[in-house]
Amino acid sequence: MHIPRRCAEVLAATLLTAVLAGCSTPRIQPSSAATGSATTSPSVPATPSPTGGSPASGAGAQLLATVLPVPAGAHAWTDRNGALDLDGFAHGLFKPDFVSRAKAVLVRRRFVAAARQGWISNDGSQTDIFLVRFAAPTGAESMYESMAHTWQTTGAPHQHTFAAPADHATGSVISTLDNLGNASVKLISVRKNLFVYIHYFTPATPDRSGALNLLHRQLRAVP
Repeated sequence: MHIPRRCAEVLAATLLTAVLAGCSTPRIQPSSAATGSATTSPSVPATPSPTGGSPASGAGAQLLATVLPVPAGAHAWTDRNGALDLDGFAHGLFKPDFVSRAKAVLVRRRFVAAARQGWISNDGSQTDIFLVRFAAPTGAESMYESMAHTWQTTGAPHQHTFAAPADHATGSVISTLDNLGNASVKLISVRKNLFVYIHYFTPATPDRSGALNLLHRQLRAVP
């Protein structure tokens, strides 16, 4: 049986290169290996950042309440799931040498809060969901357009980018297996001032329909 591993995702922003991070098993320290773009380097695990008392704490809690719940029997990434403020989001999701620029871009986009939910299912699949709230729809659209453009223009031959117009979404199928034997599908979408990101890993073969089903469910769950 394929042993699922914990994954981290490094999100792209304008002037930044998107990077996919490596994976590690539950209940052990996350791996710092990173693969993806031509500028790969170890990524920092996404650790929930307490925001109690800050303006973003309420928004982060609201976002977390709308992320799809961890399915019964799945293993939640308890050390990564949670609400994230600007600092926690940037340090958790961007390569260390990009954190300062990432924060500047997010501030210009009027970042409000983020939330993350991830889990590993008994069938070996892995789900990683990010919801990112901006003060206005223009911020979410900017992040969406930037990432979609990166996928469309810098994808390797093993990556196939596709559009899902009904969900105002763009997807990327990565068929080449990572060092753990996983293929994956990434999907991004926007709902008003909310940016939605889903990364769905499956052993051996990418599951586009499974990823789209997750996106449909997540979009239905947001207000």
